[in-house]
Amino acid sequence: MGPSTGLFDVGGQRLVGPPIRGRADEVKVIGALVTAVAQGRGGVLVIEGPPGIGKSRLLTEVVALADKCGVRTLFGEAFEYQQAVPFFSLFMATLGADPPVGDVEALRRLGGSADLRYWVVHDLADAIYAVAAETPLAILLEDIHWADNGTLSALRSLATAWPNVALLWVLTARTGAGGPAVQETLSVLQRADAAFLRVGAMSPNAVADMVQDSVRANADESLLSLAAKAHGNPFLVREVVGGLDEEGRLNVSGGRAVARGQALPRRLGASMQQRLDLLSDGASEVVRVAAVLPDRFSAALLAAMLDRQPTSLLSAVGEAVRADLLVEDGERLRFRHDLLREATRQSLPQSLRRAMERQSASVMLGMGAAPA
Repeated sequence: MGPSTGLFDVGGQRLVGPPIRGRADEVKVIGALVTAVAQGRGGVLVIEGPPGIGKSRLLTEVVALADKCGVRTLFGEAFEYQQAVPFFSLFMATLGADPPVGDVEALRRLGGSADLRYWVVHDLADAIYAVAAETPLAILLEDIHWADNGTLSALRSLATAWPNVALLWVLTARTGAGGPAVQETLSVLQRADAAFLRVGAMSPNAVADMVQDSVRANADESLLSLAAKAHGNPFLVREVVGGLDEEGRLNVSGGRAVARGQALPRRLGASMQQRLDLLSDGASEVVRVAAVLPDRFSAALLAAMLDRQPTSLLSAVGEAVRADLLVEDGERLRFRHDLLREATRQSLPQSLRRAMERQSASVMLGMGAAPA
């Protein structure tokens, strides 16, 4: 079986996207669950992974396979800035569907009353099951690590009470993200035998295929070596290739794509800036300072650079690890991969970066490092 092709909604039209690469096992699991719901057997699928690893891309595979099998899909998405709105992503998927699933007027009458959660767990649930009894149904909720506590609480009830109707829940979550309510919800789903897809890095061959899909030509080693710095993260691979093209550093001729220069595209620095902006101030500062340290560095060195005690960094370093930026390497820390470190360095103003590098050299010498 060849690579599957994703479908994307643009202005109400379905457009064929590039083929999905390096995810044959994941697509197989999705295919089995979609086939099962089309045959009347419900279930739950949780797609977990770090930022940019392709969780959203796998959701397009769910939609594409559901279309082929006659399964109706409903889509909702959680946003960090909507966490104060009860049941936001769940209502987006159900009451915001066309036609709606559930009684919109009943919800308006309830407003923010204490009966709202009861209505969701009972009346909205009944409406969902009634629709699924007529037509196989898949409810897709993206980024549940941003979901409000009401939605998470409802999911612990709705997604584990698998009735004998054709209903598939598909949830995506960023690894390690979210508060206790998110982790509790995932634990409840796991105990209820939900299927978990923990999405990892793409293989080098899949990265090469993805690059060649993008440039529509055979990729030269000069291009593949830059793409390899993304360590199998699809979003970062696209950023590398797109950034090279933006800067006029891609030459496609005679069916071959060649990259000029070894520097990473400037676009990566801007992407990293956006990613750092999502962190707390403390974690963002830790990551930026870590970028001017040696490839592998101790917590003591990081604390000395920040003029703080190592114990005071516990929360910030933990957040940076959960964000998949830093990892433990024995008794030291390092960036998940070099591209993240270089992109973080690019996000710093050059004069500040130089000053921080001089400071780090002084701190290391003061801690007894050899001058070399």
